[in-house]
Amino acid sequence: MATPQPDAQAHRGKRLKLAVITSIISKLTTAIVVLVAIPVGRAALGEEAFAIYGPIISLLAFLRIANIGLGPAMTVRLAQAAAEDDEDRQSRLFASGMLPVVVIGLLAVIGALVGTSLLTPAQILGENALGLNQADLKTALLCMSVFAGLQLVMTAAEAAQIGYQETHRINLRQIVGNVFAFVSILLAAKYAPSITWLIVAVNAPMYAVQIGNMFLFLRGRPHLKISTKRFAKKEFKELASDGIAYALSGSLASYLGMQFPIALAYRSLEGDQVALNLFAFQLVTQAYGMISMVVLPLRPALVDAATRGDTAWVKRTYRKAILYALGVASVAGIGFITFGQPVIPTITNIEFTPSWLFLIAWAAHFLFFCWEHVHFSILFALGWRYQAAAVWLGRTLVAVAIIPMAFQKYGPAGAFLVLATAILVLSAGPMFLLVKKALKRLSDQASQAAAQA
Repeated sequence: MATPQPDAQAHRGKRLKLAVITSIISKLTTAIVVLVAIPVGRAALGEEAFAIYGPIISLLAFLRIANIGLGPAMTVRLAQAAAEDDEDRQSRLFASGMLPVVVIGLLAVIGALVGTSLLTPAQILGENALGLNQADLKTALLCMSVFAGLQLVMTAAEAAQIGYQETHRINLRQIVGNVFAFVSILLAAKYAPSITWLIVAVNAPMYAVQIGNMFLFLRGRPHLKISTKRFAKKEFKELASDGIAYALSGSLASYLGMQFPIALAYRSLEGDQVALNLFAFQLVTQAYGMISMVVLPLRPALVDAATRGDTAWVKRTYRKAILYALGVASVAGIGFITFGQPVIPTITNIEFTPSWLFLIAWAAHFLFFCWEHVHFSILFALGWRYQAAAVWLGRTLVAVAIIPMAFQKYGPAGAFLVLATAILVLSAGPMFLLVKKALKRLSDQASQAAAQA
């Protein structure tokens, strides 16, 4: 265990501040893009086409934040290797993580392209796709396949960059990408109003800037190479073990809790009610950005502090993170409830007013969602990955099983009622207790190291 260093504390503090400042701007520009994309897309495509476009674009948006694969594991392991100033281990970790992800990404794209070529859009998207332009839908699915595979690789690469506490650079590329996406969405809606071109307009600018950022990141660290010579079984096993834990939670559970309810709404509710759920879940994702802008750069900082034995900083930062998350969630929830009824119909063009039950359940879900995610991130950084993953996945599976019945009884509010209750009853308490245990173990380890020194 490395020793605590004042300059390391200063470095962590500076990088966290830069991450938060750039993230605020990034989240604001992302929110603008989302608020523009939904009404502009709906107006340009019409109701039937938008019902298909919405889930597709929502899935791609989910992939940008899900960190599917070995990415989060690389963040934690690289942060530890960087704290120990071990460039050789950094090189092995990066190659051992990125090579499998690149292979999986290519295979996923090839499989998706083959499946899209062999199946009709209606077989993939359902009978509602029958009345739409089949050629456009097929092209849209092909584009989505390529973008999804590319995102798998780029998310892992950026997760490595986060391990070096460079989240602010990722935020800067997001800001630039949002500016170009905003312009391209308006141009596509006016001059090429189709599902394909709107998908390209939303995503192509983002990926172009993302690739540019990765080029600059790797150029500054020549020891990081996607090379078979640097691939090591030991590092791969470590990353794979961590990756499985995250795949069960940050990927599978996150998808089931945030994206699958949209698909269930699509099957259980009417058009305007589906649009309301799509908007509400996307806004939860965007609002959580105000939390993730702290939580994401916090992971490598916590690893750095824990590796150096700086337990006091870890405990202090945990308390600050929870207070900040609950404060932001409370303000956002009050905003949901206060402004939801007059604002949402105007923004989404739905022809009914959301009920108070929907707004309260929406706000409660967001509050508990933030509590859960902050605790999960703390646990993942401190090495309690499988315990945290088991709690998150377990409560999600219970919730998903109940949501269809809740839609039938409570309408659009059903998903948020179930999800909020599941987190409160099944996840909030266990996550809190696990963090307490993790902090105590960290304190004991630091005391032992000090005694040995």
